[in-house]
Amino acid sequence: MQPALDLFAHMRTRPPRVQYAREPEDHCSQEGAEKQAQEIQAFWRDQGFAHVHVWIERKDFHAHMRSAFWVIKSNLVDGRPPKQPPLSVKDAA
Repeated sequence: MQPALDLFAHMRTRPPRVQYAREPEDHCSQEGAEKQAQEIQAFWRDQGFAHVHVWIERKDFHAHMRSAFWVIKSNLVDGRPPKQPPLSVKDAA
């Protein structure tokens, strides 16, 4: 019966610990939220969507977080840029 138990030995061992290439970033602080907002804005600008706007807002104390925190807001719709506004007559000329 002992050989049958050895078949499941791999299930009793813990998987190796995952090593991250970098430290997790803090997106809840003002500095972290500003950095993330700039990265999002730069990504969409590089994709040709200059009309995407990203900003941060401070949220007051939250019982679950046990502190105040910053959130990132944007005009993205379902994670995609909004439809571009039509060109005005002045822009078309």
